[in-house]
Parts: sequence; C-alpha cells; structure tokens
Amino acid sequence: MKASIPFEVARFISASIDEVMHTLAEAVLIVTVVIYLFLGSSRSVLIPLVTIPMSLVGSAVFMGMLGFSLNLLTLLAMVLAIGLVVDDAIVVVENVHRHIEEGKTPLEAAIVGAREISGPVIAMSITLAAVYAPIGLMGGLTGALFKEFAFTLAGAVIVSGVVALTLSPVMCSFLLNDRVKDTRMARYAERTFKKLGGCYGRLLRFSLERRWFSLLVALGVFLSLPFLYMGAKRELAPVEDQSQVLAVTKAPQYANIDYTETYSRKLDRLFASFPETDNTWVVSGTDGPQVAFGGANLRDWNQRLRSANEVQQEIQKKARNIEGVSTFAFQLPSLPGSTGGLPVQMAIQSSQNYHSVHLAMEKIKKSARDSGLFSVVDSDLDFNSPLVNVHVNRSKANDLGISMQEIGESLAVLVGENFVNRFALDGRSYDVIPQLPRSERMSGDVLVGQYLRLASRSPDTALSIW
Repeated sequence: MKASIPFEVARFISASIDEVMHTLAEAVLIVTVVIYLFLGSSRSVLIPLVTIPMSLVGSAVFMGMLGFSLNLLTLLAMVLAIGLVVDDAIVVVENVHRHIEEGKTPLEAAIVGAREISGPVIAMSITLAAVYAPIGLMGGLTGALFKEFAFTLAGAVIVSGVVALTLSPVMCSFLLNDRVKDTRMARYAERTFKKLGGCYGRLLRFSLERRWFSLLVALGVFLSLPFLYMGAKRELAPVEDQSQVLAVTKAPQYANIDYTETYSRKLDRLFASFPETDNTWVVSGTDGPQVAFGGANLRDWNQRLRSANEVQQEIQKKARNIEGVSTFAFQLPSLPGSTGGLPVQMAIQSSQNYHSVHLAMEKIKKSARDSGLFSVVDSDLDFNSPLVNVHVNRSKANDLGISMQEIGESLAVLVGENFVNRFALDGRSYDVIPQLPRSERMSGDVLVGQYLRLASRSPDTALSIW
C-alpha cells in the first residue's frame, strides 16, 4: 500500500510565512540603510535600530495577551511596523543631539531633550494607534480578517513610543557626543539636505505667491476623486498563486456514478498533460453521483514558467472539449471569506410557478453567455430529470392485500438503494443497501417484473407502467 496526501494547503501557507520572514529581514536592512543615509553616523543609527526588536517583542506580548498567533496577517503587521516604530526614536535622537551641539553634556541633553519631545512622541504614538486599532473593532468580514493585523500593529507602535521615551534617551547619553556628526557621511548628508531645503523653499515661495495655481491643482485633484474611485476595480483580495488549480465537473441529472467517473478520468488526463503539473487527484460523487471534484498540484513557483492563473485559463479552455459534462476550473480564495460555489452567484425568487422562474433564469443565462464575460454559466433549477410514471392497479393490489405504502417502499429500496439494516462481521458493523442489478434498472419497463410480498399467492402482478 502506498499512501500520500493528494491535496493540502500547508505548502502555500509555509511558503507565504517564509516569504514574509524574508521580507521582514529586507525591511530591517532597508530601514537601517535609510536611517544611516539621513543621520550619517553609525552611533546615531544604533539607537533607533534597537527600537525595532524591542517593539516587535512588545507586540508579541500583546499578541499573547489577546490570543493571537503568528500568521500572515500578524507577520504583515510586523513588517509594516518596522518603518513606523523608528520614527519616535529618530525624533528623540535629533533633539538630544541638538542640545549637545548647544554645549550641554550628553546626560543633560538626554534629560532635557526627552522632556521636550515627550508630548509630540506620545501624540505620534497615540495617533498611529488610533488609526489602526479601529480596523479591528469593525464588524463583519473585514473586522474578523484584520482584527489581528490592526491590534498587532497598534501594539507595536505604542511599545515604540514607550521605548523612545525610556531606552532611547539612556542610549543617547552613552553614544552621542559633539563629534558624532563629524564623519564624512554626516557632512555629505548635511550638504544634501541644505540643497533640498533650498529647493523646497523656492517651491514653497512660488506656491505662496501664486495661490490661485495651488487652489487650481487642489480643485483638479478633488474633482478627479469620483472618477478615480469609480474606475478602480473592486475585490475582497487578489487571487494568489497557491500552486493549485481545482475543477468541478457536473454531469446531467440522469447520469450515474459510472458516467461521472468516465468523464472525470478525462479531466484527470487533462490535468496531467500540463508540464507544470506535479500530481493530480479526482474524486467522483462528491455531491451526488453527477458531480466530480479534482485538482492539479503544480510544481513549486521557481520550477515553472507559467503562473497558476495562466494554467487555470488553459485548463478551462481545454475542458470545454470534454463533452458530456460542464467543467469549471478555479483557485482557492486568498482570504477565507468565500461562501463556496462560483465567484458570481444570483438567486431568483418569484411568486409565480416554476416554469416562469425557469424562463427568467434561461434569459439571464443567455445574456451572461452572450456578454463573453463568463467562462461558465450554470443553474441549480433543471427540468431534464428522467421520470417514470408508475400506475398501480389499486383494485387488484387491494385484492392481493398490498398497500400503496408497501409498493412505494419496495420500489424505493430496489431502485433507489435505500439503507434497510446493518450486520456485524469480524467486530465491524456494515450497512445493508439492497439494489437491483444494473440490467434491471436501465429502463422503466423492467419495473413490471418486480416481485412484491403478497397477502396471498397469485401469479398476477399489481404494477403496470404508463
């Protein structure tokens, strides 16, 4: 026996978490370089950099208190927090260094500078936390999805403010002095910022002398907002390449499991025909004998040239050539907010009869097909189910002592394979599901040959077929 896992989502989750961890390291490196380019001193850079791990550890404490776990949303919050938590410490470093340049000792400058800047630092931290925290208090799907993200990010910002007013001044008193910005990089940064300041001053003077121009630009931006908003596409979350393409096949209502199995094998061969496919799986009869569900597990992202979206489109295009079933290829949603089924669904309700609803439904389906915007158009209401009318000779059945209930139960058991009992074998319990041989279930004419339990012996049958 060979056992394997044909379908799992753990590979995508593990790869996503690894990618976020790499992004976390890249963010720390980029923030370090940017701070160094602006401050120009390795000592000055060290003070705000210490804020990053302290804030992340503090946010982890918040996560533990709230019952959060390390997942994609909390890790994303940590990535975004890296660029936010250093702001408070940078403000403290700049203010302390200003007092050192004025002649104070590092210890005096740290005390005075931290006291002066405490109000703005607290305001900055509370403002950022007030921006993100309400997202976690929202109701519905948005609040459920981004609760951990919002509270983790808000917690990291609050911790960064505490670190900036406690640890950062202490480090400034030990690391900063009046020669900390005498390096070549610090002088280059100072010259660069003086040039930028001059350009900004000229631009600001131009805008203040020509206020009508600034108001005109602002009005143009304001008037363009409705058009930009209406023209943007809307979706809960973009589809991500999870290295899996799934498909559902739907056979006609009269199809049995063998019919579905025959065409599902064709779908399996279609999956295997793509070079990006690693392995395939198909399960027939998932939602009745007419439905089959399968998928193609693609190779890792660095081992293929085409994305899962491109493979999905190719599968959907070639699946139309499989006659006898309708096939819909899709991918799992990026966020667990899907209710299942096709991406676009519509429910039709009416106080009229089923025929009127069916006509309205067919009209909508035709419009959807003609639009060319949908690859699959399907409906739940069908009138193509096979039907056999059984006419019972009631007088003869009554003479034989057969009730209508007994006739209905016999046909249900023999044709519909109903459960009737259980039996035990080797310590296990098995269901007893009787059914007629397939040769006696191919048409309604064979029903007249079924035997029923009679009250008295008689060679006559009590059934006839319309």
